[in-house]
Amino acid sequence: ILIVQGYDTAGQPVPDATATVQVVSRGPPRQPRDHIVINEIMYHPAQPDTGFVEIHNTAPDFAFDLTGYRLRGTDFEFTEGTVIAPGAYLLVVSNRRAFSSHFGLGLPVAGEFAGRLRNAGETLTLVSPGLAPDAGQVINQVSYSDALPWPSDADGRGASLQLIDAYQDNRRPGNWTAVLVDAPTSPVWRAVSVTGIANSTSLFLFLASSGDVLIDDLCLVPGAVPENGLNLIAGGDFESALGPNWTVSELDSQTARTTAHKHGGSFSLQVVSTYGGNRLLPSVGYENIALEPGSQYTLSFWYYPSTAGGGLTAGILGGDIEKTVSLVPVSPSSALATPGTANSVRANLPALAPLWINEMMPVNATGPTDRFGDRDAWIELYNAGNQQVALSGIYFTDDPTNLLKSPLPATGTIPAGERLVVWADAEPAESTETEPHLSFQLSPTGGVVTLVQDLSGTLRVLDHLQYPAIAGGRSFGSFPEGDPCARRLFHNPTPGRANSQSASPVRVVINEWMARNRSTLPDPADGDYDDWIELFNPDPVAADLSGYTLTDDLTDPANWSLPIGTTVPPNGFLLVWADNELDQNGLGLGLHAGFRLSQEGDAVGLFAPDGSGIDMVEFGSQQSDVSQGRFPDASQSLIVAMTIPTPGRPNQVPLPPPPVATEISVEGPLVHIAWAVQSGVRYQAQYTDDVGAPLWQPLGEAFLADAPTRIITDVTSGLVWQRFYRLTLQPFE
Repeated sequence: ILIVQGYDTAGQPVPDATATVQVVSRGPPRQPRDHIVINEIMYHPAQPDTGFVEIHNTAPDFAFDLTGYRLRGTDFEFTEGTVIAPGAYLLVVSNRRAFSSHFGLGLPVAGEFAGRLRNAGETLTLVSPGLAPDAGQVINQVSYSDALPWPSDADGRGASLQLIDAYQDNRRPGNWTAVLVDAPTSPVWRAVSVTGIANSTSLFLFLASSGDVLIDDLCLVPGAVPENGLNLIAGGDFESALGPNWTVSELDSQTARTTAHKHGGSFSLQVVSTYGGNRLLPSVGYENIALEPGSQYTLSFWYYPSTAGGGLTAGILGGDIEKTVSLVPVSPSSALATPGTANSVRANLPALAPLWINEMMPVNATGPTDRFGDRDAWIELYNAGNQQVALSGIYFTDDPTNLLKSPLPATGTIPAGERLVVWADAEPAESTETEPHLSFQLSPTGGVVTLVQDLSGTLRVLDHLQYPAIAGGRSFGSFPEGDPCARRLFHNPTPGRANSQSASPVRVVINEWMARNRSTLPDPADGDYDDWIELFNPDPVAADLSGYTLTDDLTDPANWSLPIGTTVPPNGFLLVWADNELDQNGLGLGLHAGFRLSQEGDAVGLFAPDGSGIDMVEFGSQQSDVSQGRFPDASQSLIVAMTIPTPGRPNQVPLPPPPVATEISVEGPLVHIAWAVQSGVRYQAQYTDDVGAPLWQPLGEAFLADAPTRIITDVTSGLVWQRFYRLTLQPFE
């Protein structure tokens, strides 16, 4: 029920200016994850501060409220009231002023992001709101890269990454491309679309003056999304002769189908105008369109301009579906990026096979063997679809410049939801339908694996996996299965079976931390005095933390993954800089977590790959250059402040002097005792009426001394003839 109320210019309700509207939706509810896609990415712009991420709504008739949605990877949250209309685009930009200066005003900018897009690649994730900041549903996710098979023209050369087919999985590298920066400055095919109300069943096309233009993939569909639905223009792809609904002006009789240039298929339509036309005397018309007058439709087409012609106009007689475009040749540079509008590379791709690189083992020391008894490297291929997939036209390669390096058996298949182990042993002669062998071996020191589909001569990269050096007995892959954005190390490989995050337990503890480092220890990567965390392994064997995670948010265990190959020596220590400077990893200058610690109080958690907790600590406000930690090392009961921090060494805490009662006074049933204590030490007051008794009773709560003197007051019953008091050192909670 919508209640509408009119107001005057003073903000007062206007009498009788009210209405009540009842809206009934009989269709199934639209889900944002089915329609909201990350559609374009400018991660390394040629013009400084003009980076952006574009979000697109493919739904033809449904708007989505993005209030509170977060775009991870840019540190951006959509503000209250942000709505993305059917078929519309929204932009998140690095700098609004620089962006508008370069791309123009009037584009649908939702706001500026606080983070930055990494040139080397990262994962962008659109997340719906949840009870916790990171607890919402993943709506859409893309992991891009600046290395092959991702296009190099998007890496600082002025082009953006553009999604080709928004109706297919945008996690696949083969569904992205970039316009060639060095393409010749000649005309290019350009996309046009217009949405409005149709009030007749007649379409027209005409040039404003003499000239010619090529038209292809002319489409009219219900709703607001171009090319989404049944095309009401029969033969709009011009692959066959013009049917009876088409009319060509006698004055423009040279208009005909041609193979000279085409956007799709083998033909386009060359519209040749002798004098120019108008709406009632067009060069080309189409009659008796099966549409409902008064309803919303979207007209779209591609055009290829020539050097002559005063402008092309297309539309439906009556209503407001009409579009005029200039025929001045446009160089490819103007299509390098298309923020806020349809991508210049937009096309309908053939269906991509639902296959993923699911798991791989480059060093097979104790794993499975092939039918000859060899323990070779292997790759697991996963069919995430609901139908069997034929392996004809499917290739693997370890060289992105040679995508057809190693074909899979043409007669092989993978049933729906099943997995196939492929041996990467450079023994292709051993291949069978059920046991493929590739023509290359996996590098044991790290490398790449690329999965390719040949679609009638056009190659599309289905999946691309870059893996590090992996110790024998470990594998690397996706969890959840078939998710290329969630790649991790597996401690327990599962070739041919569902992937598992299980791992052997370790006893590593969070042993010491400093959240207010002012002058204690500089970060060797940049000299900054950053926060740090010390891990300690109390066992006599090394602890492998590959794939384990550290976090400062206990509700988000997977905040930051420790790199593969991370170990803590036997009875040894590992220092992690909590500085949120991930680019400093891999330089041989320590580990750098993806978060910082709050000096006002925070938490640190160490989690296993399956999300189970290994160790967790919470702490309050911290003092400058004073660390906190376990004493002795790995203690589960005592956490103390350390005025002499010991990062990477055993914790040492000078024992405080014994508390001394400096003054005692009695006022009736009240006993006051002043104690000399040490600041920063936690004490518990206790009493007993029988000094020989085995147990002492607590007197009040444990306290953290914040001054050299502490007064303890005991309220007695008045019937006590003797009582003994003491202070004991207490662990931190």
